[in-house]
Amino acid sequence: MLHELSHIVHGPHDAKFHALWDQLRDEHERLVLKGYTGEGFLSDGRRLGGSRMPPHEARRLAREAAEKRRSHPGTGSGKRLGGSAPRPGEDIRKVIADAAERRSRILKGCGTDNLSETQIRNISDTATKNGFRTQAEEDEANDAAIAQALWELVQQDKSVEYGNSYIPPTADNPTGNGGGTVIPNGGPSRSSERSREPPSWTCDTCTLRNPANYLSCDACGMERSARPGTQPVKDNRRSRSPVSERQPAVIDLTQSPPRDRRPSAATTSRKSKPPSAVQGSASSGPQTWECSYCGTEMQKQWWTCSTCGKMKDNSR
Repeated sequence: MLHELSHIVHGPHDAKFHALWDQLRDEHERLVLKGYTGEGFLSDGRRLGGSRMPPHEARRLAREAAEKRRSHPGTGSGKRLGGSAPRPGEDIRKVIADAAERRSRILKGCGTDNLSETQIRNISDTATKNGFRTQAEEDEANDAAIAQALWELVQQDKSVEYGNSYIPPTADNPTGNGGGTVIPNGGPSRSSERSREPPSWTCDTCTLRNPANYLSCDACGMERSARPGTQPVKDNRRSRSPVSERQPAVIDLTQSPPRDRRPSAATTSRKSKPPSAVQGSASSGPQTWECSYCGTEMQKQWWTCSTCGKMKDNSR
């Protein structure tokens, strides 16, 4: 015992372990020499409780326990719970045997007693082949079925939209006819719509197409020319009239100065000047030109007015 107690403090058998072990053995020897054997206590022992119960007290406690059992009828001897008593004249042994047989059938729980072993194996193989072994396989099959149904719906819509020109995709041609040609739903064709558009004429300065009833360009204000090339033509972008082979002039409007919405001094002076004075001032300054709409004086390098945006009437 002293050896194990020494191991509690020091695990290995080293010098510390042997020193503690020798110390404990010395203390034990001194206690044995004094008469201590390890039993009882070192002091005088005294008895605390545990004396015999008097007979009258034992009888009183027995009476109280009996009255408590009578007041609680639920406790006491065992009773049968549930079920019904056997009918008169019925053999109790047969009732017990039938109940045991029913329990055996329920615990066995097999509905294939009337099938042979081969039939059971065939049914199991069929279920494994047509079914799914895991939930992941079942989810994957469901996703594939949904994707197939959506693809069939799209192909059905395309077949209705393109009509007889629709070619369904196959293994050799996965894209089909690439969408085919959409059949119009009874509406007028684009060629008929273009032919019904009103005639127009093209401006030689800014190449804008204006309606036939406009005598001047709606963008630059240039008057309509009377040359055969500017006669009203139909708006047919595929074919061009042979009389309009002359290429229109292209004007770069990207270098126009920013517009100034504030009225300038030239604008107010233009309103107060008579038309004759305006024409004289425009011809006197070859390095500048004056807007014919608002009267703003612009440098020659700019083609549009910074105030109203109107293009100058000529290239001089």
